[in-house]
Amino acid sequence: MRHQRKILSALLALLIVSTTLFASGCDTVTSFFDTLLGKDPAGTTTAEPNVPPTPPSVFDGIAFSDPAVVLPAAYELGADEVLKGTHTLKGKIIASDGYNAEYNDISVTIVVDGYEDYPIYCFQIKKDADKIQVGDYIAVQGTIKNYKGTKVEFERPTLLAYEKAKVDADAYTKMTIDEARKAEKGAKVQVTGVVAQITYASGMAPNGIYLVDNTNSIYVYNNEVATSVAVGNTITIVAEKDWWILEKEAESAAKHGYQGCNQLTKARVIENDKKVSEPDYSWVKESTVKQILDTPFTTDITTTIYKVTAFVKKQEATGFSNFYFDDLDGITGSYTYTQCNGNDLDWLEPFNGKICTVYLSVINAKSIATGCNWRFKPIKVIDENFTFDIANAPTFAIDYFGITQFENKYTADPAKELVSSASSTLLGFEGVTLSYSSDKTDVIYFEEVDGKTVMHCGTTYGKANVTVSATHNGKTASKTIVIEYAKPQQFDSITVADAIAAADDETVIVKGIVGPSVVNKNGFYLFGDDGSMIAVLVKDATQFAGLEIGHQVVLQGKREQYVDADKKDSRHGQTAIVEAEILVNYYGKHEYSTAKFITDATIKQVYDLPALEDHSTEVYVLTGTLYIPSSDWETVSLTDANGNIIKFYHGSPRQYSFLAEYSGQEVTLEVAPCNWNNKEYWRGCILAIRLPDGTKIVNQLNFTTN
Repeated sequence: MRHQRKILSALLALLIVSTTLFASGCDTVTSFFDTLLGKDPAGTTTAEPNVPPTPPSVFDGIAFSDPAVVLPAAYELGADEVLKGTHTLKGKIIASDGYNAEYNDISVTIVVDGYEDYPIYCFQIKKDADKIQVGDYIAVQGTIKNYKGTKVEFERPTLLAYEKAKVDADAYTKMTIDEARKAEKGAKVQVTGVVAQITYASGMAPNGIYLVDNTNSIYVYNNEVATSVAVGNTITIVAEKDWWILEKEAESAAKHGYQGCNQLTKARVIENDKKVSEPDYSWVKESTVKQILDTPFTTDITTTIYKVTAFVKKQEATGFSNFYFDDLDGITGSYTYTQCNGNDLDWLEPFNGKICTVYLSVINAKSIATGCNWRFKPIKVIDENFTFDIANAPTFAIDYFGITQFENKYTADPAKELVSSASSTLLGFEGVTLSYSSDKTDVIYFEEVDGKTVMHCGTTYGKANVTVSATHNGKTASKTIVIEYAKPQQFDSITVADAIAAADDETVIVKGIVGPSVVNKNGFYLFGDDGSMIAVLVKDATQFAGLEIGHQVVLQGKREQYVDADKKDSRHGQTAIVEAEILVNYYGKHEYSTAKFITDATIKQVYDLPALEDHSTEVYVLTGTLYIPSSDWETVSLTDANGNIIKFYHGSPRQYSFLAEYSGQEVTLEVAPCNWNNKEYWRGCILAIRLPDGTKIVNQLNFTTN
C-alpha cells in the first residue's frame, strides 16, 4: 500500500508539471521529455539504452554496525580480548584459505570499503562456504576478538548474504586452451572446455581442475572453481595465466631450466552447462612412460595429456598409499602426485596390477639442487584387456633392452658387457636373442668373451653405425644407431685427498673412482687411489647416464662444507663436492680403495663422534644387528650387543631395500658418517654389506633409479 501511494503521488506530480509545460509552449515540452529520455540539448542520446539496470543489492535491509566505531575499537583489543556485543559488517574478500570440503567451511579475510587498514579474518564460515571466493562481498555477523594477539577476527561468524564479484569479461581475451598455454605469465584469458578431472588438497578439499578442449588441456588451480563444477561440465572461465613453482624449489628449478607448472589461476566460472560430456581427446599424442620421463625439464610438458600404455601398480605404506605408472619394461616409471595420502586415488583400484590405456599428464616437477623429477597425474584410465603381441617381442627387446645400453658418445673404451637375451614376465615372452654389429670396426667393435658379447672402442676416433638385431620365434627386427668415439679432452685434475683439503666454495676438478651411492641425495662417493673418500652431489640426474660403480672419472664441482652459516659454530656438517659434472669417463672396473677404512671403532664411538669435527670423509667398518623397518616413520639402524645404536640417513627405509633380507641379522657394514641436515649428531650412510663368504653387496641406489 505504501508503494502504491508513492507511485500515485509521482504520477500526479508528473501530470501537474506536464500541464504547466503545455501551457508554456511546445518547445519547452520537447526539451523536458528530451531530458527525461537522456538527450542533451543537441539531441544526442547520452544514456546507453541496452545497459541493464543495476540490480538491487542483496545487502538491502541488513542493519550494519558502524565500521568507524567497531573497527578502531577491535584493533585496540588486547590478546584474546572480545569486543562487547554482536556486530555486523559488510566487506570484500581479499584473501581466502580455501574451501575445506572435510569440514564444509571456509576462512577468509575481508576489508570494509574505506577502512582498508582494518582487515578482519572471518574464521570458519559454514553457510555457502563453497560459493564465496576472493573478490566477493559478504555480510557477516558475530563476535569480534583479538586472536592471541596475532589477528582481529570474527570467530565462526554467520554469513547473512553474499554478492558475487562482477566480472568484466571484455578484459579477458578469448582463446583456445592451446593458445592459453602459450600465453605470457599474467595474461588475462577466457577459455571454454570440459572438466576432465578434479584435484584435491589435504582433507580431500577440491583445489583445482583439468580443463580440456579440442586443442589441449591445462590445469586450473582454484578451489572455488573446483567446488562449483563436476567432471563432464562444459564451462567457460576467465583467469590469469601462470607458471607455478613451490617457492623453496624455485632456485633449483631455475638452475635446471624448469619454468614451472603451466596453469591458470585467479579463475572464475562465467558459464556452466551443468551437463556431463566426454572431453575431446582427439588431439592427444601417443607416447610412452619412458619418453615422458626422458623429456628434458627445459621442455614444457606440464598439464598437457599423453596417451600411453602403462602397468598400473599400487604401493601400500604406513598411513598412505600410492599408484605408480610403469612402462612395459615394468621398471621405468614414476608415482602419482597426491596431497591426500593417496585417498584421492581410490578410483584407480580397479586397474591395480593391470596393463591399461592411460591418459597421463605431468602436473609438475619436484625440483631439488641435484635434479628434477616429473610427477604424474592420471586423467583417465581404460582397461582394454591388453594383450601383448608376441610377434612384437623382437622390436620391444631392441627398444627396451638393446639400444638403451649405449651412450651417444664415448671418450674411452667402456669394455661394456651387453645383453644377449631378453625376457619379460609382464608381457609373457622369453628368450629373445640380441646381436650387435658395427660398420666401422676400427671405431666400435664387438667381441665374444666366454660366451658374452662385449663392446669396445677401437683405434680410430669417429662415428660408426651400430645395428642391434633381435630374433624370437622366427621373427626378426633390427635398428641402427650412431655412436661416436671421441678423443677425450684433457684436464688438469687433483686427487680426492686434495679436494678434501681444498677451501670451501672452491671449484675443483677431481679424478677418482666412482663408489657406492649416496642415500636421499643425487650423488655417489668418490674414492682416491689412497683410500680418501668424499661425497659427490651431481648437477642433475643425467650425469648418471652410462655411469657405473668402478668407473674412473674426472669431474668438476664446488667443494663445499654443507652446513648452514648460523650453525658452523656448533657442528661441521657434510664435506662434499656439489653441482658436479662428469667431464671424462675412462670407464673400467676398478675396486674402490679401502686403505683408509677404520676397522677398530665401535658403534658407540661412531655415535659419540663430535658434531663439530669433520668425520664425513671417513668410512667405518661396523658389526651389529641390522634393523630395516617396514614403516616409513621408523629409521634403519645398527645395534651392538650392549644396546648402542647408530641410525642411518634416508628418506624412506625402502632406500636400503637391498639389505632387507638381512634385517634382524648380525651383519658387517661399511658406514660413512653423514650430516646433510645440519644436526647436532652424526648419522650414517651404508656403503656396502660384507658377507661371511667374503663377497660384498654395494649400495647401487642412484645407479638403478636414474
